[in-house]
Parts: sequence; structure tokens; C-alpha cells
Amino acid sequence: MDAFTAVGMLLTVIAILFLAYYGTRIVAKFRLGNFKVPVKENKNMQIIDQLILGQDIRLVLVQVGERYLLLGISSGAISTLAQLDPEEAQLWLHEKDSDSLQAANPSFKDAFVEAFKNRRK
Repeated sequence: MDAFTAVGMLLTVIAILFLAYYGTRIVAKFRLGNFKVPVKENKNMQIIDQLILGQDIRLVLVQVGERYLLLGISSGAISTLAQLDPEEAQLWLHEKDSDSLQAANPSFKDAFVEAFKNRRK
């Protein structure tokens, strides 16, 4: 293998790394990788809380008017698991409010993600 071949391969690797780096920066800038559908504010229906159990399985607490429903959502179906009384839902909401007070002391994971975001800027 002669010197010109080695230099050519090295330049090719550098060019690929350069393009990959700036390609991901462009994707992040325009949020092309974020496929979340924007949700309009709705006064009659709200997602109160959700718990992700697997890749495509989650539990969702939904308020529809005055009713509170606990739904099981998978890729193939949505099932009503329970209907909560307004008193039970208020307990859930108060517990969630107390959790937001604990947000002042974030977990290690949350602090790490925040520090990583600040470093990128």
C-alpha cells in the first residue's frame, strides 16, 4: 500500500465524519427527527398523566369532561382499564402537584440531560 492510497483513505474517513457531524447538526436544527404530532389545547379532554411500560405500551390517565379514565394503550388497541371517581382523580392530581414541587431537586438523570442540553448551546 503506497502513501497516496493511505492519504486518500484518511481523507475519505475525515470527509465522512465531517458530513455525518454537520448532517446531524442540520437535522437537530430543523427538528427533522422529531415526529411528535402537535396537540391542540382542548378544554374538554386532557391527558393528566402517562406511564410508558414498553416500546409501544403505556398507561394513560385521561380527563374527559368530569370523568377520569385509565386507559391501556398498545400498538393494536386502546382499552379502558378503570374509571376513577372525581375524588380518586383529585388525589392523583394532588400527588402529581407534590411531585412537581420535588422537581426543584431533579434526579441525576434529569440534571445530566439538562447539563448536556446547556453544553450543546
